[in-house]
Amino acid sequence: MERGGIQKCDCGEWVVQRVAWTELNAGRRFFGCVNGRNGCNYFRWFDPPVCDNARGIICGLLRRIKEHENEIERLKAVHKNELQVLKRRSKWFKSVVFVVVFIFAYLML
Repeated sequence: MERGGIQKCDCGEWVVQRVAWTELNAGRRFFGCVNGRNGCNYFRWFDPPVCDNARGIICGLLRRIKEHENEIERLKAVHKNELQVLKRRSKWFKSVVFVVVFIFAYLML
């Protein structure tokens, strides 16, 4: 069933547009069941196939993003202890400054 270019799947729900991120179809849009694989598995491509060059570029960029995300997580884990030390030092420094300012203000009276 179709209404203004929008279709219903075999479940009777309006289909949704999604983007494929597989190696063969990276960035290619398609219509699918709103319930995904748990639904009726309705599937229809929206875009024509991506050329090999564009697919290679998209997949390469996705790999680089994943590598950077992994590196960020690794650095977070490595520097977690250092961050905790800096937070403790910051609290200590703020306390010392407060005491010094309080003593200075007391002496000025």
